[in-house]
Amino acid sequence: MGLVYSVARRFLGRGVEMEDLFQIGSIGLLKAVDHFNPEFDVKFSTYAVPMIIGEIKRFLRDDGKEDQYKIYKMREKLEKKLGREPELQELSVAMDMPVEEITITMESSAEVESIYRTVYQGDGTDLQLVDRL
Repeated sequence: MGLVYSVARRFLGRGVEMEDLFQIGSIGLLKAVDHFNPEFDVKFSTYAVPMIIGEIKRFLRDDGKEDQYKIYKMREKLEKKLGREPELQELSVAMDMPVEEITITMESSAEVESIYRTVYQGDGTDLQLVDRL
């Protein structure tokens, strides 16, 4: 399990909690246990690490977090280069990704609004969004 933890730490800061990375990495470890063949004269850890990494990368790719991270990094880079926030088209060209895909990826990382969010406070009463709806 220490092996899973050390591999999962490499992927911190990409929009996924450590616990989630650890769970996904554990799936990779289980797959490594199932498919490991000691006859190949290779240490288990040598075989398991790429399996764990592959499982985490597959999750990030399928979940869209990897693209979100890449877009975030490119946006920072362009912002420094241009001295302003890059336009969507500039980001699209730099990423070699369609504008629509960038938009969808960026929107998927937006926080979900709660209908129980307080929208008004006054006179000792709170008004929630659900009340206004």
